[in-house]
Order: sequence, then C-alpha cells, then structure tokens
Amino acid sequence: MASPLRFARWLIQWTTWWSANSQRRVTLIVLLGLSTLAWVGTRSARLDLRYQHAMSDRAEDAETSYIAPPAVLKVMGLGHQSFVADVLFLRANMYFVNHLFGDRSFEWLDLYLDAIIALDPDNPSVYEWASQAVKFGQLITNESLERSNDYARRGIERFPDHWRFYFDIGFNYQIEWQPKDEEERQAMRDKALPYFSIAAMLPGSRMDPNFLTEMHLQRNDVEMALFHAYNRYWEANEREKEALRGRIGRYESQAAAEGLKA
Repeated sequence: MASPLRFARWLIQWTTWWSANSQRRVTLIVLLGLSTLAWVGTRSARLDLRYQHAMSDRAEDAETSYIAPPAVLKVMGLGHQSFVADVLFLRANMYFVNHLFGDRSFEWLDLYLDAIIALDPDNPSVYEWASQAVKFGQLITNESLERSNDYARRGIERFPDHWRFYFDIGFNYQIEWQPKDEEERQAMRDKALPYFSIAAMLPGSRMDPNFLTEMHLQRNDVEMALFHAYNRYWEANEREKEALRGRIGRYESQAAAEGLKA
C-alpha cells in the first residue's frame, strides 16, 4: 500500500528538480523527444523488417514454384538453352544455400533440377550436384537416398562411363542406407557391390581399390579381391599400392607382393 505513495513522492521530487530552471526544462524536453523518436524508429524498423521478411518469403515461393515449363524456357532461350540452364543452376545453388542455413526444406529443388536437365541434359555436373543436394543438408532417409540414386541413374543413362555416378549409388546403399534389420543390411551391401565394381574399373576412377578389395575379402571371395587388386594396382598411388601389396602378400603370397614392388 505504501509503494504508490513512495512513487508519487519520488515523481514530485523528480518533476520539481527538472523544472527548477529553464536549462533543465529544455534538457528534459530534448531527452523526451529523443526517447520518443528512438521508440518510434525502432518500432518502425521492426515492422519494416517483418514486412520485408514476409515479402521475401512470398517472393521466394513465387520465384521457385512458378518456373516456366521446359518447353516455354526453350522458346524463351532463343537457341541458348545451355545459358538458360546455367542461370537456373546458379539460382538452384542459391536456393539450396538459403534453405540450408534456414528451414532446411528444399520443396522446390526438384522443379529446378528437372528444368535444368530438360534444357541441357549433357552437363554431368548437374547430375552429380543433384545426387548430393537432394540428400545432404537435411535428415537423410531411405526415401531421400532413392531420390539421390534416381539422379545418379539418370546421369548413367547419359554418361555410362562416368565412375562417380556408380560410386554414389553404391555409397548410398552400402554406407548411408538405414536398414530395418541385418537381413536388409546385407541385401543392400549385395546391391551396392556391382556399382562399386563398375566404378573401380571405369577410366579416370579415383576410387581407392583397397575399399573394393576389402569388400570382397569380407565376403570370403578372395579370387575377386585379388582380381581388383591387380586390376587397379598400376593406377593407384603409392599409399594405395602399399596397402594392396599387403593384402596380396596375405592372401596370395609374399613373393607375389615383392614381385609387384620390384
């Protein structure tokens, strides 16, 4: 009950002190004016930011969900479909990065990719990027892995000698897949092995041959393990060669390993 009285007494004293002379009265008016302007400015800025954020969200949805159909884009490209595809590819990367550091929801990414591939199906980088982008940056599920594999298979249809597409499919089945039981895990490993085998033998492959050799050894298939070890030995780097010789010496003979080294 005493609090309002103490506040009233303090307010009277405060008002009396500020109104004691003209200089204090002017200072008080200036301070009150600046405080009012600061409050109005802050509130206005916050409203502007909320309005801009809302507008940018609507613009983002409109920009991504209303990409013209590929047939229209081809006509609008005036014979420069590859250039239009490159512009869309840049925009797709921006869209991915914006949502990667935001809600991590890539609802319209497939729309971008379908338009890009329809305009320029002979760019392997698009298939590689698509295969990675549809699974990373979000919760990886078996559904997203199948979407990733779908883009890799589309890349294989266009570029059957591109080792990276086979490796990505094998990696999704062997490493990323989330099996419900041990039987499904083994089935996915069996499914991945042919893709890894093809990836290892294609020209320009940068896949470590020890990885594939070890997979065959885990299945007790020494013959195929040694086949891949010898097949890729001459293209391997020194670290990989040393590991391959160790496996050859262990599962074939130390003389064979020394002969390779010589």
